[in-house]
Amino acid sequence: MQGIGGMMNIGLDFGTTYTFISFIKSGGILSEFYPSEDGNATLPSIVVKKVNGNFETGTSARKSIGSHGACVYTGFKMMLGVRDEIFLKSRGYDDKYTPERITGIYLEKILNLYFERTHERKVEKLVVCVPQIWYSTQERLECGTTLKRILEKNERVDNVRIISEPSAACAYLVVNYRKSVGSNFLGKILVVDYGGGTLDIALCDVAQNGERSQVSVLKTTGAGENAEGVIGKAGLAFLEGVVELALKDAHPEKSRNDFKKCVDDFEGWLFEKTSDIKNRFMSSMFVNFEEIEEEFCTLNYISNEYPISYGMLAKVYNKLIKPVLEENINEMIEYMRSNNINYSASAGDTFKIAMVGGFCGFYLTQLQIRVAFHSSGTDDQRFKDLPADRGECEKAVSFGATLISNNIIEFKQYAPYSLGIANMEGQKFYAVRKGDEINYNCPILIGNGILFSASRIPRIVFNFFDDENRVQIREPLEKYRRSLVFDPNKMMKLAFSFDESMVITLHQYIDDNEQKVRLDSLPELLGGGLLDV
Repeated sequence: MQGIGGMMNIGLDFGTTYTFISFIKSGGILSEFYPSEDGNATLPSIVVKKVNGNFETGTSARKSIGSHGACVYTGFKMMLGVRDEIFLKSRGYDDKYTPERITGIYLEKILNLYFERTHERKVEKLVVCVPQIWYSTQERLECGTTLKRILEKNERVDNVRIISEPSAACAYLVVNYRKSVGSNFLGKILVVDYGGGTLDIALCDVAQNGERSQVSVLKTTGAGENAEGVIGKAGLAFLEGVVELALKDAHPEKSRNDFKKCVDDFEGWLFEKTSDIKNRFMSSMFVNFEEIEEEFCTLNYISNEYPISYGMLAKVYNKLIKPVLEENINEMIEYMRSNNINYSASAGDTFKIAMVGGFCGFYLTQLQIRVAFHSSGTDDQRFKDLPADRGECEKAVSFGATLISNNIIEFKQYAPYSLGIANMEGQKFYAVRKGDEINYNCPILIGNGILFSASRIPRIVFNFFDDENRVQIREPLEKYRRSLVFDPNKMMKLAFSFDESMVITLHQYIDDNEQKVRLDSLPELLGGGLLDV
């Protein structure tokens, strides 16, 4: 980090419901950016288009949710890459105001606010965190590239790097452990990151590389962000589910903005009464939580009051959240068993469980995680020496991104999928296999440098699975002919490379001449349909 008026390396946790910006002060102190005068570092991920056409973001947007004629946009990060026009229209988007455009408006405004308040001239390196699921499914693969492209339009940001949220969280946990215990942590950290849009569970390995700790992700699982349809089974879906249950007789679909105002109010109640929720459920451990009729809060919707009980919280949680969290925890446990990783309470010195993200602050989420790992009390060493404060856990991702942007923690990347090409006969030739270590910006020759005919565009092969038979082959569009050379009389070599954000570049070599195509938008590149072979 350099001083005020210089250039900074910062971390940005672009969350579904909240966004955080962090940096390192002089003296090496991690700090969050406070965008509001009231000392709150939380930036709501909200954009409001007012009747006069002006846009408001963050805290000011939240205050305008109920204003007449305002168009409210929430969850726009989750909508990146979504092609369902009917679904997008139901969330307020259209051909002019797409999720990509609204995301651009939001990020530009909060970065400009950062420059205005800090008097910094430029950001030298901006590390932005995204859900792990963006790396591990074909449907979401382009989202990181789209976000990187949006941020690269800001002339005051020199370099943008996209990394996964659990990776960043683990980086912060490692530094926090060293600060608390006085020694480096070596072993495994299971990061359960439950936020507004996604559940990410990542098993991270922490090793020592010289003087610096090195973090790598061994196994991931998760849900959300349209992987299950609609808005994913995470924090935002829970909020909307409870409000819909409370307003079930009021037909909330008739007034979307008033409904969003109720969701926002309910979220405030949920945050303010965190301790009350914990105490109420703990006092009813031998009672069916869904049967608790005691009132939790009251919503005002179109001049009428609608109560929400503690039982409603449990009912929506059990229906919407519990099965998803249970399935993904069990998948991770099975992986650890199969790979002889000791995750029991006896391994507390070398195995930690960290609950981060806003929705992990909800008591029922914490309870389910502890029960799944047979944690019976507060003395479980697997949960010790890690941040426990809700506010600190929410900022773990942005803090970790800042540490990575300043090269304090190294992040070792493994390929989340296999990538190569296929010929007309369906024969596959790979550049990388799932699990291979990635060396950034180094072209990896396909088939170890095998020669292909330069007469046509190769078909791209993705495989997100361990099963070779589930490989996915797609045909590139003709528009990329102007970027590559095609000569029926020549032979070519092909390679793929990855930058630090895992954005893919295709390299073509003919007679030692190189052409490169950055695969900014996979749906545009990969037309012609999806084939499973």
